[in-house]
Amino acid sequence: MHTWKRSTRCSNGGCVEVDLGNGRVLVRGSNSPDLEPLSFQSSEWMNTVLAPVMVGRLPSFVVERDGGHVWSGHTVDGHPQVLRFTVEEWVAFAEGVRAGEFTPGVLS
Repeated sequence: MHTWKRSTRCSNGGCVEVDLGNGRVLVRGSNSPDLEPLSFQSSEWMNTVLAPVMVGRLPSFVVERDGGHVWSGHTVDGHPQVLRFTVEEWVAFAEGVRAGEFTPGVLS
């Protein structure tokens, strides 16, 4: 069972949700809970997601498109997956990252 966490800055109902499951960091959109979540090893999460967001940059696999953010990656099973977030959802997530809400130690 997953314990999905949202940024405390998320207030519009649609949020980036993060969980630590089986040693991997999982990411999904609260508006699309039936989609398979993206999956990251803890070190990959720290280096390729948290590090750029901490300094105000997008991770290399997140692009701004159609007034929002498109996050491409892979599921636990290695299948390609794409998640879409509004600007507000991304900003709430990024503010949560900068506040330390999504480090593996906090997620566990």
